[in-house]
Amino acid sequence: MDKRPNNYRRPALIGALLSATLLLAVTSFATGAADSAELLGPQDFAYGQDIRVEGDDPFYRLLLPEAIYQQTAWPDLRDVRVFGSDGQAVPFALEEQEGQEGSARRMKFKLFPMQENAAATRENGEKSVILKAPDGMSLTMTSPAEDKQVKKSWLLSAGPEFENRLISHLNLEWPAGKLRRATVSVLNSTDLREWVTQVEDVPLLELAAENDRLVQNKVTLNSYNSTRWWLVVIKADTNQLLPDLSAVEAVEQETVPDAEMVSLPLEARAEGKQQAVYTLRSPQPLAALEIWPSTVNTVQPMTVEIRPSADDSWTPLTRQVFYQLDNQGTTAALKLSERPVVQAIRLTAISSQWGEQLPLVRASRVSTQMIFNASGKGPWLLAWGSRAAQPAALPIASLMPGATVATYNLPAAYPGKSLTLGGEQRLTALAPAEQRSQWMKIALWVLLVAGAGGLALMAWRLGRDLKRPPQDS
Repeated sequence: MDKRPNNYRRPALIGALLSATLLLAVTSFATGAADSAELLGPQDFAYGQDIRVEGDDPFYRLLLPEAIYQQTAWPDLRDVRVFGSDGQAVPFALEEQEGQEGSARRMKFKLFPMQENAAATRENGEKSVILKAPDGMSLTMTSPAEDKQVKKSWLLSAGPEFENRLISHLNLEWPAGKLRRATVSVLNSTDLREWVTQVEDVPLLELAAENDRLVQNKVTLNSYNSTRWWLVVIKADTNQLLPDLSAVEAVEQETVPDAEMVSLPLEARAEGKQQAVYTLRSPQPLAALEIWPSTVNTVQPMTVEIRPSADDSWTPLTRQVFYQLDNQGTTAALKLSERPVVQAIRLTAISSQWGEQLPLVRASRVSTQMIFNASGKGPWLLAWGSRAAQPAALPIASLMPGATVATYNLPAAYPGKSLTLGGEQRLTALAPAEQRSQWMKIALWVLLVAGAGGLALMAWRLGRDLKRPPQDS
């Protein structure tokens, strides 16, 4: 009598048990993962501040204290709450203090190259220089007697489109590879007789490496202007040839209020003589970066890179010339409209090295205002800093139906005494649901490995039984 059917029952039983175990594990894992809504109290947050209010209004607005941005566990501020005296969270909304984005109008000047024809020394020691255009028009300018630099000058004529336009800066254009390092001065006039110096000795720079070209050609004016006539004078050392300008572009930048910014501290670290890394305490959604050399009257080309975390690779942000000059201030801030989350910034000097001090960097994010519903009973507590927190802020339209922050006259609330609630460990402590999820993942992997081993054993036993000769009864 053939006994093999009895041997099939044991593998089948093992398979059924494994399938049931895996099904139970998957079901438990799904149940634990779905249970993500946790009720958090004040002690589930690291830090807090009392909130001072006046009156008995239903809504208040509170500008978040700067400490919050450095002490939250999440860059998007999801771990910010307001609690009443009973320890219950109250509804709130978060609104960034956005500025408006100004539009830029660009216009081209008509260029007239000027030739320096004659010079005479005045009694005060200055030289009187006559500049002539090809059509015969001439201008008389003055310069220091000891000035022996090579110069080229251009008279710029503003067309009708410039009328009543307030020009903020000029962009100079010249053929590639025709300039190394020079300075430029810009003057303007309404009548070609009286000239006002707008900027003086602003650096111009051109660097080329393989197929890459880095140019510093922007000239920021000291004040907004809309005059008819302009004069551009480029100067360099006597052993350098100057290029011919191919175009000069005027830019009218609409003046609008900037967003309210919060400056974030950085820890600077040199990595050799040409590289430096600036680290934030925690990743932040940056809105602006300001970079300038630490030494006055210094111009330095650099590449700028960012990364979202210490484990990520560097991403190029820009390559440009940064400066700090007596008559031009510092380089304009880099506006980061995409608000990238940044943990560190890396600067690399191009064709140069750092001096005794590293470049200076200021990183900023947009400040945030909280609007909360003063339901329940005060006093109120502002709390923040919890890795376990999930997003809880409401859209402003849901919190205040039919009203906006701009049109609703909200009374201000003010932060008071600083408190330590659950302590710094709350910045890394996981929520119970996340803890269960991690345990479920581990258990599921253990069961999967055990199941694979069980199936391999079952296959081996089945193969062995098939090879065994039948036994006669």
